[in-house]
Amino acid sequence: MAEPVLVEESVPSKLSTVLKEFIECLPKNIIHHDYLMALVIVLLSEVGFRVDMPQEEVEESRWCQYSSRLLRDWKSQESGTYRINFHLHSIPTLRCRFVATPNGDVLILNFLPSETSNIGRSMAVQTLKYVNPYSSDINDRFLNLKEFSQRLKNQLATPILVYLLTEVGLPSPSLLGLPVELKLRILSFLDKRSIGRLARTCKEFRDLSQNHAVR
Repeated sequence: MAEPVLVEESVPSKLSTVLKEFIECLPKNIIHHDYLMALVIVLLSEVGFRVDMPQEEVEESRWCQYSSRLLRDWKSQESGTYRINFHLHSIPTLRCRFVATPNGDVLILNFLPSETSNIGRSMAVQTLKYVNPYSSDINDRFLNLKEFSQRLKNQLATPILVYLLTEVGLPSPSLLGLPVELKLRILSFLDKRSIGRLARTCKEFRDLSQNHAVR
């Protein structure tokens, strides 16, 4: 059986290679929320986000060791809140921040499209549904990985990725992120009522719909 590459490909008693490497770098006395944040960091890396690293640590091969080493430093000792800055691996100037606030065994995850923005995406996670911090076997410390991977990517990671790329006019995994030629091609298959509804969704589709109408 091939080694799992993505987190969601993990199976019982066999974690994805990157997640296992990350967990092996963690301190031994961490709590369940720390494990979940480690999982979040690995999942965001699959989408293309990397934790900000100092210049001397920028080698790609070291991001995992750096991230796991500083996991405890990102957490407030008073409130237990985690604050981590990320950037897009392919475009380091596109930056965002991740804030996770504990409420008992629930962790409130917030992903924001810039270091100063207050507008982003959020989700609440029952940590012990996905983490078993008491297992002696490293492969058994996570549960329901496919479910959590899809939740995090669909609710947080992909929307922020789309936002960042759209802001700088680059293609993204969304309808808005398609090239103009493809958007116009899509419009050509719609009836007038559907085009009218699409035009009300945003300024770009309003302008495209008007241009399409005069052709």
